[in-house]
Amino acid sequence: MDKKPVGDFKRASELVKFIKEHGKFNIAGACYPQKHPESINFVDDILHLKEKVNQGVSYLITQTLFDNQAFYDFRERLQFSQVDVPIEVGIMPCTNLNQIKKITELSGNPMPKKFVDIMDHFRNNQEAMRDAGINYAIEQIVDLLSNNSDGIHLYTMNNAENDQQIRDTTHTLFAETSNHPTERV
Repeated sequence: MDKKPVGDFKRASELVKFIKEHGKFNIAGACYPQKHPESINFVDDILHLKEKVNQGVSYLITQTLFDNQAFYDFRERLQFSQVDVPIEVGIMPCTNLNQIKKITELSGNPMPKKFVDIMDHFRNNQEAMRDAGINYAIEQIVDLLSNNSDGIHLYTMNNAENDQQIRDTTHTLFAETSNHPTERV
């Protein structure tokens, strides 16, 4: 049976609706705790996110963030707006200064002072930069889990060794949380 293309989707919510109309799927949606770069403000951003959820998104995964407080503020805005789906927090162990600069440039999100200080201090020692980046990610995960995050999504950047080190250090924390968040690697 030949099917005609449906055309472009202007918004993610349109794609979600289309997918839900054609089967039973568990759909993850992207979200931006520090606001989508194309949104004019936080209210606009939440309205579009809420529409995505209303069309059938099962859970959300944040873009990479380095400031847990930005996530906590975002989660509060979602609760206030009655957006009630699990949210996995996107964490990326940053071990490369050029990578950090590119992420900052693309997202337009400011980096927390603590993170900038760490990256600046270890910028000339790649091994120390790697260790500091992994430790920063681990600190974020510990903080997020102790503040009832629904889950953690590690952005691996194809580096299994770094990710395994994080998992080895944090795996017991997932068993200790009362709401049993998800751990996706």
